[in-house]
Amino acid sequence: MLKSLELKEDKVATEKDKWLEHKARAFDPNTYYYLKATISHQLDKEIKLQILTSKETNIAINTKLVDDEFDRQSKALLDNGSIKEYISGKRMLREYKHGSLLKALQYNKYHARRQQASDR
Repeated sequence: MLKSLELKEDKVATEKDKWLEHKARAFDPNTYYYLKATISHQLDKEIKLQILTSKETNIAINTKLVDDEFDRQSKALLDNGSIKEYISGKRMLREYKHGSLLKALQYNKYHARRQQASDR
């Protein structure tokens, strides 16, 4: 009976580990996808282990990664006057719903109004 209970606990622990491994994701600023921590190339082994074992750490690390990306977007905007070219290089934005998200982000209401006014 005790052996059976130990096997069940091991199985539950293994299933929980698999679930944590599946859920543990890290924001990839190069693509804008959230990649499994185990396959993320931007993180070192120690950070991956922390992400895999702590939901709070996972959230904190992703918060920092996204904040760093906002800084890069701000710099691109200040340097170029636009982030259109910058975000066009992000794979997730190009692939999600065949680029509809990227098109929506790039849609400029000001230019649309001007176009409507000139069509009248």
